[in-house]
Amino acid sequence: MHHLLWANQDRVQHDQETTEIVEWLTQHGFRLINTPGEITYLGHTRNRSLSVLDLTFANGPATQSICPSDWAVNQDIAYGSDHYTIQWTLFNNTEPCNNICGQKFNIKDTDCKK
Repeated sequence: MHHLLWANQDRVQHDQETTEIVEWLTQHGFRLINTPGEITYLGHTRNRSLSVLDLTFANGPATQSICPSDWAVNQDIAYGSDHYTIQWTLFNNTEPCNNICGQKFNIKDTDCKK
């Protein structure tokens, strides 16, 4: 899928399905974390076409808590893949939950609305 939201080019061809997916993501509060135009894929073909294929989206609550953060493409650890490695930090601003007793957490009575 190609789209102006992530391709950051003057002219990008995209189909109706891509438009619908982008509209759905936007309506449901998702935000693209990628840096627009940053290449994530180096093609197999002789001309080695560059593209933005690998995308990272975050929902509203994650975006409000600045999660994920430190998003970056790291070409150094692609290990021969034609897709560059995408890395980010999760839960940057949260407190760890220590379980000093070593007991399993029981979530069966969790109130999902809370």
